[in-house]
Amino acid sequence: MKRTALIALMLFATAPAFAQDLCSVQLQKLDDASKMKTNQIGPGSSQAKQIAEFRKNAMAAHQAGDEKKCIAQANQALTMLRQPGESQ
Repeated sequence: MKRTALIALMLFATAPAFAQDLCSVQLQKLDDASKMKTNQIGPGSSQAKQIAEFRKNAMAAHQAGDEKKCIAQANQALTMLRQPGESQ
């Protein structure tokens, strides 16, 4: 029983760190994908502006400690980057 409690405690203690790491990973993926896709989308397009807004929101959430919002915003931008011809 003590072993189970110890494992559960370790999982709960590492969960916030994992979320922060996931947010950082998503932001890095977004930066990398943005560099590769900028020419295909067109820097002044409405889609590029939406992606930039998602990125800005993700960075602000990351700085505020809202990792769930950071991940969600970064994922929105990544989804748009994967579908360069479509707008949402």
